[in-house]
Amino acid sequence: MSRVFQITKPVFKYDYSIIPEGEEILYKVKNSPFPRGGTPDLALLDGPDKTAPVLVVCHMPKFSRHFKIGFGDPADPETMVWEDFIKPKIGGCERRISVSFASDGTICQTGQGQREEFIWKRTHHVGVDGKKLHHSRLRNRKLIDERGEVVAIFTFDKTGWLQINVDRGRDFDAMVMMTVLSIIEWMRRQ
Repeated sequence: MSRVFQITKPVFKYDYSIIPEGEEILYKVKNSPFPRGGTPDLALLDGPDKTAPVLVVCHMPKFSRHFKIGFGDPADPETMVWEDFIKPKIGGCERRISVSFASDGTICQTGQGQREEFIWKRTHHVGVDGKKLHHSRLRNRKLIDERGEVVAIFTFDKTGWLQINVDRGRDFDAMVMMTVLSIIEWMRRQ
């Protein structure tokens, strides 16, 4: 039931690729390290190249520890669903996001579906199945839902590995991928 994705970024490039284990590139993540004029810092594209449509974006304002995650294509601002991805404590490693899911599993506006909260926490004990867990790595994370279940794991072992333990649809997967990538990119920029 769990699915594993490799997250790669070539050394002298900015963009990331998300590859299901043993397959071809599924998503491209456009990275704008110096965004201008409302350009998002990260944009998850629904395909292997930069011509694919946008699924999710992330704005990481300078001098703020909180991010804005936008579900949908910014080219159609009326349909965008914006959520806060917050870091509650200044020195902490946790990040929280709360999203509303419609009955079909898509992410919808607040008040139109079931609201759920997820927390990314640093971990030294839980790793992606079959990948070496380096206990000293600051990038290793686990995503916990409201019931305390681990729904996703990110392990850094020469490259990034993301394991999603539940199958809740494409919007859920996109939310997991964008939130973990925003954490990793924020750490890389520090």
